[in-house]
Amino acid sequence: MFRYCRVLKGGSGTLAGGSSALLNVSYAHIDGGPTNPGYLTADVNSLYAVLSGGTLTLYNDMYRNAREGRVFDLNTENNAPEWSYWTADISQVAFDATFATAKPTSTFGWFEDCTGLTAIDLSMLNTSEVTNMTYLFFSCSQLETLDLSHFDTSRTTDMSYMFAGCSALKAATPSIKKTKNQDDEDICRGHELCRTQ
Repeated sequence: MFRYCRVLKGGSGTLAGGSSALLNVSYAHIDGGPTNPGYLTADVNSLYAVLSGGTLTLYNDMYRNAREGRVFDLNTENNAPEWSYWTADISQVAFDATFATAKPTSTFGWFEDCTGLTAIDLSMLNTSEVTNMTYLFFSCSQLETLDLSHFDTSRTTDMSYMFAGCSALKAATPSIKKTKNQDDEDICRGHELCRTQ
């Protein structure tokens, strides 16, 4: 079946064409690397977001190619998210139930400049591994309330400007706890919501 497929590559990097023996039917399984080579790749979950009808939905599954709307990869470290060019189109944010098992390490600028954002449900966002929350809600000027009861900031080292420009924000439940490395001014730029008691 794969006799002349010399560049066939398994999910862990095994190059089947590197050895004609690897094209044998006994290697027709998920690639397990050098100790268990194969030339097939498993479907794996990926973190991505879809913008459709004004709603940005974040997913952690293998169906990204079947989704309708604009599909974006999640950002890492200090890189702006791919959807940052479409923030004017975002009025709601939702986290699909599949996202509850995701453990992103950066939420840098996820909702920055979403000036039309009026609703966001954060209950499926696991922040236990997030180290960078810089600009997370920066300039979400129409967002009035946030439920932060699921927020775990124990590993977060940067919350700079997290709530800056959130002029309509009146209530956050509970108020976010700053990390030992953060200055209140850097987090809020004068916003009262995240002041520690």
